[in-house]
Amino acid sequence: MPICVGAPPLKKCLEHQLCASLEQLRERGYWASPFPEGDGITFSHESYDEDTAAKDIQSCCQWLEIELPGENFQESLKQLHVGRKVRVRYLVPVDKLLQWQDLIELGPYKIHRPVIPGERTVHNHPWGMDLLDIAGAEIDDEWDPATAPQGSLARLLDFPLVEGETQVDASLFFPVGAGTTEHEPLVLQITDHADRAIDVLRHNYCHYKIPHYTPNQAGVLAHWEFRVAYLMPDAPDLDNGLVIAKGQVFEGMK
Repeated sequence: MPICVGAPPLKKCLEHQLCASLEQLRERGYWASPFPEGDGITFSHESYDEDTAAKDIQSCCQWLEIELPGENFQESLKQLHVGRKVRVRYLVPVDKLLQWQDLIELGPYKIHRPVIPGERTVHNHPWGMDLLDIAGAEIDDEWDPATAPQGSLARLLDFPLVEGETQVDASLFFPVGAGTTEHEPLVLQITDHADRAIDVLRHNYCHYKIPHYTPNQAGVLAHWEFRVAYLMPDAPDLDNGLVIAKGQVFEGMK
């Protein structure tokens, strides 16, 4: 353990505690080093995880009063972004939609055809390579996106995708709570916006007497039991990603 010397009694005691804490962090696989000014620590880990790191620091630095972020913190973060508007481009899958041979453009919306094995590869899809997270699929013309794991981005390529853009309150990206209900307001707003394009097709091409030609609500996939949307917010502090939320009552049922 490094020896801290040359400081007044109180400072020397704190430096000794800091040195001990650094050694404990290093034993847990962290690279850790104090700031020269003595007012902070920089650290990293090969497999860094925010929640684990916070608990490790609390455990190794028991001489400090450290309050881990909890629901109150999340609520404060959410409130901080209330009223801030963010433009979001999205891709929303549609189940049971009639297949067209070409791209459909409806005002600000585009509806992209899915990837079809042996006919339309990921290279022919404008979002194919962006959503592809299956190794080797890009070199296999017979690759079927239906074989991708549920919840993967590549699985979205099995469905027609509504591409659109809307504005949402940034606070929706900072939900309070956990589980499939926390993102419901955000996903519901996005999928309802995408469904306006599908309403045009329902009105012109679908009929209640042929329900197998009537598409599900945008974002609602029959076998997933969730609403899903891929979001691309126009904000440097918000990441692109697949957002999943619990569906409404009776959604996803055939």
